[in-house]
Amino acid sequence: MVADAQALNEVVVVGYGEQSRKALSTAVSSVSSKQLKDIPVANPAQALAAQVSGVNIAQTGGQPGAAPVIRIRGVGSLGAGNSPLYVVDGYPLAGADNFNQINPGDIQSIEVLKDAAAAAIYGSRGGNGVILVTTKRGTPGKTRINFNTFVGVQNIARKIPLMNNVQFIDFSKESAVNAGLKYYAFYDNPPADLPQTDWQDAIYRQALMTQQELSASGGSEKIRYHVSGSYLKQEGILKATEFERFTLRANLEAQLSKRVRAGVVLAPSLTNTKYQTVAGTNDASVIAVGTDPIAAALVMPSLFPERLPNGDYANTNNYPLTQGANSISPNFRGPTVQFDQYRDRGSSPRFLANSFVEWEIIPDLSVKTSFGVEYNTDTRNQFVPATMPSNTAPTANISNPLVNNIAAAKRLNTSSNWLWENTLHYRKTIGADHSFDLLAGYTAQSAVGSGNVITGVNGSFVNDLITNISGAGTTTATNSYSKNNLVSWLGRVNYSYKDKYLLSAALRRDGSSRFGANNRYATFPSVSAAWRLSEENFMKSVAIISDLKIRGSYGLTGNNNIGNYASQSYATQANYAFGSGAGNRVYGYAATNIANAGLTWETNQQTDLGLELGLWKDRISLTADVYQRLTTGLLNNRNVPATVGIAGSVLENIGKIENKGLELSITSRNVSGRDLNWTTNGNISFNQNRVVSLVTDKPIYYSAGGFTNYAIVIPGMPLGEFYGYRQIGVFRDQSEVDAGATWASGGSKPGDIKYEDVNGDGKINASDLTYLGNPLPKFTYGLTNTLSWKGFDLNIILQGSQGNKIWAQWLRSGYFFNGNANTITDVANRWRSPSDPGNGWQPRATNTASGGANNPSSRYVYDASFLRIRTVSFGYSLPSEVIKRWKFEQARLYVSGQNLYTFTKYIGYNPEANDNGNTTAPTYGYDSASYPLARTITVGLNLGF
Repeated sequence: MVADAQALNEVVVVGYGEQSRKALSTAVSSVSSKQLKDIPVANPAQALAAQVSGVNIAQTGGQPGAAPVIRIRGVGSLGAGNSPLYVVDGYPLAGADNFNQINPGDIQSIEVLKDAAAAAIYGSRGGNGVILVTTKRGTPGKTRINFNTFVGVQNIARKIPLMNNVQFIDFSKESAVNAGLKYYAFYDNPPADLPQTDWQDAIYRQALMTQQELSASGGSEKIRYHVSGSYLKQEGILKATEFERFTLRANLEAQLSKRVRAGVVLAPSLTNTKYQTVAGTNDASVIAVGTDPIAAALVMPSLFPERLPNGDYANTNNYPLTQGANSISPNFRGPTVQFDQYRDRGSSPRFLANSFVEWEIIPDLSVKTSFGVEYNTDTRNQFVPATMPSNTAPTANISNPLVNNIAAAKRLNTSSNWLWENTLHYRKTIGADHSFDLLAGYTAQSAVGSGNVITGVNGSFVNDLITNISGAGTTTATNSYSKNNLVSWLGRVNYSYKDKYLLSAALRRDGSSRFGANNRYATFPSVSAAWRLSEENFMKSVAIISDLKIRGSYGLTGNNNIGNYASQSYATQANYAFGSGAGNRVYGYAATNIANAGLTWETNQQTDLGLELGLWKDRISLTADVYQRLTTGLLNNRNVPATVGIAGSVLENIGKIENKGLELSITSRNVSGRDLNWTTNGNISFNQNRVVSLVTDKPIYYSAGGFTNYAIVIPGMPLGEFYGYRQIGVFRDQSEVDAGATWASGGSKPGDIKYEDVNGDGKINASDLTYLGNPLPKFTYGLTNTLSWKGFDLNIILQGSQGNKIWAQWLRSGYFFNGNANTITDVANRWRSPSDPGNGWQPRATNTASGGANNPSSRYVYDASFLRIRTVSFGYSLPSEVIKRWKFEQARLYVSGQNLYTFTKYIGYNPEANDNGNTTAPTYGYDSASYPLARTITVGLNLGF
């Protein structure tokens, strides 16, 4: 009947403190270092995937060092971002970068504050949930040294099936014939030595990933320390991409006297990155290269070689076989030129330091003050040589260097912030029944950022011997600067009666410089309660139940992620000519937007009801939560009438979004024995997203990648719903065209796409645009099995998502059906004639657009549901009698696989792809050939001595 004491007394980190799990009345999930140790990944966010209910962790791209996109209990913002707040060792970070640069081996635990009652202590920054990271500390005793290393090989997890030479020539030739155009002469009799280049093989490679980590920890009752250093190198599976990271971390705590203790955390890091201009990287390139090598590999016909005999890179401008016709786009060029020619390097030194002093004034009452700083620098150098073709110089090549094509740029961004926190903490137990935990505090944080971009002017380079901006005769520069301040008062009270009745209330008041002068301050309250029924006398006879707790909470949190000065009006340089003729130029400024003194934060109102159940002495543990999260005061830009005299917009609070859902997690200790142990952890999360209202109730449209208004935000629908024409087939013959609804502009012919006539007027036009699918999943899930037998251990993690759609923008060039670009092999099953109608989905090939083939439609929408074998790790720990001979305390060898296989109907690289990443616009599930995920096999060694 007694619950697992270890589980109930587990200490959980919460905002500005700690609590035992049995005393929690809010929704908090934990991941321990033990759960992270078997997952050799580049950053901690990747290790969290599939392990926490209510937290969707999507690996949207596979570029080296890339961090997943994290969403807690859905998405609730239009213009203020949906990323959670990251707090590392008590320090709220300015962004996710420093969290992603932590070596996962340095982490002791990660807590996720999911409901508003848990996150309200962070006020205006807790609206999207909070992720708390606690790094490892030293413990009294002798010094313990640990060395961990792994080395792995990565390769592309899946390729996209593309047309070969025979299929493409047939497609391109047919397209030209159907349009009455001339095609290349060699199509009729292809030469025997015609290249068959697999462009995907040409751009991808087997890549190395390795890490070494060394740590030392120990101390006495007076002083404790943990010091670690690590080095990670991850080559990209896309050639010429790479990520390298150096980290150091030192945690020191000292008991200065009986009542005074102090501590400091120092965490410098350095990352070096090799970039390529790949969709979805959001890398803010300074100079336009004009080519995405992944997208180019998907559209470049295989009949082109990588190089010509003279060493030039082949393209449609210089390849002898592709001259004098209109069958292939005149500006196609092979993607491999970029790997050899384009230079793009970034370096990011970062530093985080936090210190504290805590004084126990009297027993049970202590005061703590802490001060910390965070400093980040990002440097980026880009260079395009004279021999690299671009959109403005398509004929540049090895044999034809164009000096005017040389481009160079340097970008330097710096950001820093300081944090000062002061808290008063009172803990008191009265008798055996009443326990109080009271917290009060004041915090202040200030952040400053600046950016500089220096660009070498095209045409001012003499040669490309100097591969940076120093080679330019003329440079231009831009500069930016921003600052924001946040001051806060906070308080919390926790009360427990006989460990059965739990009550907690928190209050935070924030003042932020980011918002309008009329709304600088806001208050964020919360309350939660729990009842541990398992402690009641009437439950003592129910032997099967070892723990039973029900809890409920309500709270308000905010979202202040709108950048600085958003409430103010901006001016830009604008010149005007006065006088007759050409006039005299007068320099001046003009407003670009309208100020909004009433601008305030988005507010999240969240209600949560939870159940925690332990059965058979917690052999089975179940946690269930239902929640409603209502975001009010949505922040988004609103266009202003031209009559105002400013062609711009104003940022306003414009509407409401609701997320509601159910979360279930279960832990089953299937076998607990002396030699054999088997534990299963599973979780599943359901979330429904709905736009409740907008100020004008008019749709907000989003366009990208050549598709106009492909995504829509409208009351009653989820955020970012896909929007366009719904294909229902292909016109088989003229009788079907005569009987069906045809394209209003230009009509339809046999073999054209058949769209749904939504309004039933017999014509296909803008009135037939409709909703095509939701990019947000209906539910996500994860399943982890951990087995150990004697010295062997096995860990298997599965991750899944169901019900979401993805927009495959990368198909657009091939889906023109004009024969210019290569495309997927399914196009070989296209309509050719009434007697050869193909698969009924792919239309006829023609070089002249017909029947609306190029419009946003369901042709680009795919089911993005998937089940992924995320991690399989198998290890062996050497027996103690063996390792003691070598003076070790522990030694473990393991082999691990990451992203071994993904079961999905999506034909692209990655069903989680989203080129827009962490951008604020609600354009989710948009894939324009994002960086593929890698399948990784690693071998590792853990040593302790």
